[in-house]
Amino acid sequence: MTNIELQTRREGLEVMLLRAGLKAGVDNCADLLLRFKAPDTLSDGTRGAVIAAWDSSDYLPSTFEEDLARMAELALRKVALSISVPRGATVVPMTALAQHYDEWGLPDMAWGQETWVAMRILVPASMVSGIDEGVRARVRVTGNHVSEPTTTRHGTTLLIPVLAADEYDETPEDVFVRDWIRRVQAG
Repeated sequence: MTNIELQTRREGLEVMLLRAGLKAGVDNCADLLLRFKAPDTLSDGTRGAVIAAWDSSDYLPSTFEEDLARMAELALRKVALSISVPRGATVVPMTALAQHYDEWGLPDMAWGQETWVAMRILVPASMVSGIDEGVRARVRVTGNHVSEPTTTRHGTTLLIPVLAADEYDETPEDVFVRDWIRRVQAG
């Protein structure tokens, strides 16, 4: 089983695993890389303006009017991430994210903008040894549309299998996911 087989992609939300499973009999962590893309259009098909690089030094408004104009390009506000795991497992962000109960806040997003988040699921050995099919993680991203009185919901489920020790040791890390997790942590 490869990491590519364990990726899940649905409605603008993509979840990738650093390693393709959990090692039986030991404390584990499953590192996840999440990519979420805000919608490109409203429900009526009209398109919002696209921002090329909000997270670069190019976005430094020189006047209040420019800042106000950029606010009009926002697609989603109050964007939140939640990950549900079985009792006994714990979810922790690998970067600084504000937590409110069982959700983490993500930045407001412009039309078509994407955001990357690195999260870690901690699974104790006692829990792994009692599971045959694996650990199920339910990932959900929600956000309030700026131009419509609706909330967008994107969700998917990822099953992280429990592997025998020798099988786990032979499973390499996904280089793409590892490199992006490092970028997200550095950012």
